[in-house]
Amino acid sequence: MKKGLLLSSVGILTILGNTNIQAGCIPTNDCSSLGYKYTKDECSGKGIACPFDAAQYNCENPCTYKMSLSDCSLKCLNTGTKSCTKNGTTYYESCGVSKCSSGYECQNGKCVTACTYTYSEYMCSQECKSPAGRSCTRNGITFYESCGNYKCSSGKKCYEGSCYTPVPVGEYCCGYENQCGYSGGTSSSYDSRCYSVYGQSCYQKCKSMGYPDCTDWIPSCYATGNYPQRKGCSSDGKATNYAISWYC
Repeated sequence: MKKGLLLSSVGILTILGNTNIQAGCIPTNDCSSLGYKYTKDECSGKGIACPFDAAQYNCENPCTYKMSLSDCSLKCLNTGTKSCTKNGTTYYESCGVSKCSSGYECQNGKCVTACTYTYSEYMCSQECKSPAGRSCTRNGITFYESCGNYKCSSGKKCYEGSCYTPVPVGEYCCGYENQCGYSGGTSSSYDSRCYSVYGQSCYQKCKSMGYPDCTDWIPSCYATGNYPQRKGCSSDGKATNYAISWYC
């Protein structure tokens, strides 16, 4: 009886054991888990292609580094210490230290004197000057040693790249506020009054008096380093205001 129970137990264990073995031997078609982790190029064509994906390879000495000698040279860098070879070309894990000594920088694979100039053509033009002296290029922009001679003639001031004649401390000008004969152009809501009295618009009346245009006058005030401030409108007691008075 005991012998029969023992044999039965052994049979049950054998069945269970076979079940576990079968569960652990289920085949897989995942190439990476089977060791096919590389490309044909990384194996230099000397590996074995995965039967489920011919693009994935298994090889003994794969080369996965990407940096070539030309890549490092273009950056003026020495090659790194770790390397491998694929398809007859040596690749490096990374590039090494710079070939350029202090005071030099890399441009297109060559060590050139570092560009430390700070004056661009635009910066000089804003000062009404031309760029001057030696030049160099940094990040695609040409910089100059200095700005050259002042472009504005004697007595004129520079404002945002343009030359203006400085205005007096206080002066009338034509066209700025509607109440003084101007409304964002050369017309005013008061023009009917000016036409009835002067036979011309308020702006035209102002210009006929020899006053400058406000659009010229105000920037020229800024050019002197001052800020224009409103004083009031002109008035001759006949019709309406046609000029505005500012002081700078």
